[in-house]
Amino acid sequence: MGFLRKISAPIQFFDLKIIMVGVFIFSLTPSVNADTWRGTAPFCEGRCLPGEAQIATSNFGDGAPCWTGYKVLCRNSEPTCNAAQTNTSCYGIIQVCDNGSYEYTGAWRSCSTYICGACFGFNW
Repeated sequence: MGFLRKISAPIQFFDLKIIMVGVFIFSLTPSVNADTWRGTAPFCEGRCLPGEAQIATSNFGDGAPCWTGYKVLCRNSEPTCNAAQTNTSCYGIIQVCDNGSYEYTGAWRSCSTYICGACFGFNW
């Protein structure tokens, strides 16, 4: 039994050092900001949201081509959006997906909205 006690103390100290180094490195990591393409094909008309700066334009952006208008790449000053779930809506035959999450107040925070499929019906 004396042999096991001698081994367990160095292992616990070693584990504590690893945890402390991990916490220190994580605390030095800056928050990540994301650039976001705004404008949904085929009728894009992309515009940056308040607090964002436009840094590029494109007919394709990050996906399907625009039939009218263009997509804009917007630089966000806020940390990246945490898309924890997807809400869907049906508009005639077009299904729209909205990735985002609920804030502690119960308000929905949308990260991205896009056409994700076909459906039949309407959301009122």
